[in-house]
Amino acid sequence: MKHKVWRFIALIILIGLSITSCVDPVVEPGPTDTGDSFRLVWKGEVNGLPAVGEDGWVYYNTAEGSQGVYVWFDNGWNLLGTTGAKGEDGAPGNTPTITVDANGDLRVDGVVIGNIKGPSGDAPVITVDANGDLRVNGAVIGNIRGQQGPEGPQGPEGPEGPEGPQGDTPYIGNCGNWHIGGVKENCDIGCTGVRVGGTIITVKDCYFVMDGVPTSIPAHTFPASWTLTRAPSCVRVGLETRECTRAGCSVTETRTVAAGHDSGAWHTIQEATCIATGTQELRCTRCSHVLDTGTIAAAGHDSGAWHTIQEATICKAGTQELRCTRRSHVLDTDTIAADHNYVDGICTISGCFSIEMVPIQAGSFVREGHTITLSAFKMGKFTVTQELYEAVIGNNPSYFHGGSDRDPAAGEVQGKRPVEQVNWYEAIVFSNRLSIREGLTPAYSIGGSTNPDDWGAVPTNSSNATWNAVIVVVGSTGYRLPTEAQWEYACRAGSTTDWHFGNDESELEDYAWYDANSNDISRQVGLKLPNQWGLYDMHGNVREWVWDRWGDYPNSAQTDPNGALSGTSRMLRGGSWRITASESQSAFRTNMNPNSRSRDEGFRLALP
Repeated sequence: MKHKVWRFIALIILIGLSITSCVDPVVEPGPTDTGDSFRLVWKGEVNGLPAVGEDGWVYYNTAEGSQGVYVWFDNGWNLLGTTGAKGEDGAPGNTPTITVDANGDLRVDGVVIGNIKGPSGDAPVITVDANGDLRVNGAVIGNIRGQQGPEGPQGPEGPEGPEGPQGDTPYIGNCGNWHIGGVKENCDIGCTGVRVGGTIITVKDCYFVMDGVPTSIPAHTFPASWTLTRAPSCVRVGLETRECTRAGCSVTETRTVAAGHDSGAWHTIQEATCIATGTQELRCTRCSHVLDTGTIAAAGHDSGAWHTIQEATICKAGTQELRCTRRSHVLDTDTIAADHNYVDGICTISGCFSIEMVPIQAGSFVREGHTITLSAFKMGKFTVTQELYEAVIGNNPSYFHGGSDRDPAAGEVQGKRPVEQVNWYEAIVFSNRLSIREGLTPAYSIGGSTNPDDWGAVPTNSSNATWNAVIVVVGSTGYRLPTEAQWEYACRAGSTTDWHFGNDESELEDYAWYDANSNDISRQVGLKLPNQWGLYDMHGNVREWVWDRWGDYPNSAQTDPNGALSGTSRMLRGGSWRITASESQSAFRTNMNPNSRSRDEGFRLALP
């Protein structure tokens, strides 16, 4: 019912709006056309005009013998209003009679427009006030006063009376973006025509011509400023919009904002000393991409000379001292790098199995309201890979070791995927064996021995009290699992947000493999962006075993904490290829029995 009423009202509006159309000169008669002259009064402003009538035209006719305003709809001609009767003085037109019969049919001058009986079965109260406003239950639906009549003919006894006043064409609201004959109105393209009675209305070069007088067609009016609706990122363009301010117009313009790294901020990589320069990197603050590198000038000291204390070997670093030339005072100590040949973080020299370690400077972060302070240490750039694990241990326990649904993704290398399905006990065995191969002091001791050959078979079916009593050898230099505090500090890389890159989950896919982008398999290490300190895959790919037993965080500030003093479960940190984004946040923690294995559990090594 509502659709028919509004359809009727919209058709009335069209009579007052048709002059804005772009047309070619064509004469098309109405229902009857005796050639009588007529006048039009137009009202309102819109963007376009809808097609009306079976052939797409709007007709206006006041021909003698069929006086009135007709519009074609519902497959027939409908009288919208009558003209004034002819008389000596040109009497005004009649206001249409609006009735609703017992069936709820709305009639205008007896013509059924549509049924408006309400859902409760009660017909609404329909009234027309003195101004010609159509009201339904008191609410104004629109003005339907008919056209005033034309000038009457000359009377039989006297001269012809003056022309009667002209009534307003009904107008309700704004028609929005109407179309003409199925073609959206645009002064840059051709439009189908609109014919009104026998009068030709044409549009030329964005002007309509009515009775020979050109009038400009209103254009859209846009504000000078744009509204940013989507901010640009480093890899995605942003969007700006602005909307036409003309009353009733809903046209919106959109344009893109170029993507790209921001100007960045400098981050110190190595502090300068009195005798050595430091290094720094200029990183994009949105994605941590390194835009530039620079040198921090040395503070200054008297000249010195380096003295080798321990020669470096292929896999073992040497040591050296910088001594003041005046008193041979030791100004600094340093290592002489081993002669590694790293490929994707793994040394390829025969007999060497070292992995690339990233120096982590001393510092602190806040955990559950308490400050955690850490000494400097080193963290593996990547999680331990399958090829490194197999080279040290002699086997590869990984589930994703090739075969049906286990092959690497296209272009990725099988051996450079993270090792998984290793339990916590196997991780500490690996740490000691790698340390022994590189000539470092093993970190872990069980039953008084640091040689895993003395520990017996690795527990796999249940937790083992003897193995759970493992201790860290004080002063040891070998590889080890990072503590939970070290892992979170290195992951955050100075950030305080949900992830090391910020709080926008949509950016996670640039840094991590997780359930939304991994295709349900582990992926080659190092393919995503690193965090601010150069560590890869901290938020995904495989979860990582750490040293600590499961327990609540201490309720006070801590320095180099090592976790709970009792318990059997061990902690896992970081996300994985099959868990959600929220479970990959920097602060998220979980635990498992140390004998458990899973296809998304691996580990990363640390050095003191």
